[in-house]
Amino acid sequence: MVLEDSYKQAYEEMGQKSQTLKEVRPSSAKMKKDLHNIKTMENQLDKALVKYSKLQAENKQLRKQIDVQRQEMRKQLTVN
Repeated sequence: MVLEDSYKQAYEEMGQKSQTLKEVRPSSAKMKKDLHNIKTMENQLDKALVKYSKLQAENKQLRKQIDVQRQEMRKQLTVN
């Protein structure tokens, strides 16, 4: 009897722990979906960074052109 009781108790504990694990640990399908979402967001971030870098480079070139034009305008004003 004692052995059967301890077996039943151990079996119940195992069932409870198994249920707790299922509640705490996400399913593999959810993990795959989350990984897919992470990869998608990383790609979006990479694209945004590339776009930002291109705009920064273009902005830098335009600033250089503006500086050159300002220098030319100063020279023209001193000549006249």
